[in-house]
Amino acid sequence: LHRPETLRLGRLRAACRVRDCAAMAEEGFSFHRSIVSRASHKDVEAIWLALVGRVRHLHEHSQYAEPTDNYAAHAVLLKIFRAGDKNAAVEALYKHITVDVGGGEDLLAKTKEAP
Repeated sequence: LHRPETLRLGRLRAACRVRDCAAMAEEGFSFHRSIVSRASHKDVEAIWLALVGRVRHLHEHSQYAEPTDNYAAHAVLLKIFRAGDKNAAVEALYKHITVDVGGGEDLLAKTKEAP
């Protein structure tokens, strides 16, 4: 039996292989939602959904030079999340948002500028 995030990661990998930017974005968001939905505090999912609504337009095109890097970044996140170290998970997620996806820009700060 596969966990939802594992299935999403497989779909993300398939989208990356064929360079389908729309599917990569959708599966990336679905991957994150499958993890967020398992949070012990249910407000986390509501906050995440609000944030996604503000940054979704930033993901219309792949943020990665090589699409398979998108898959690799998410695979690393899953490994860290499964290890159970909350501090490492927060640090990895922050890096993912600011470096992997944002190219060094703080995408969380950009949400304040979004329409």
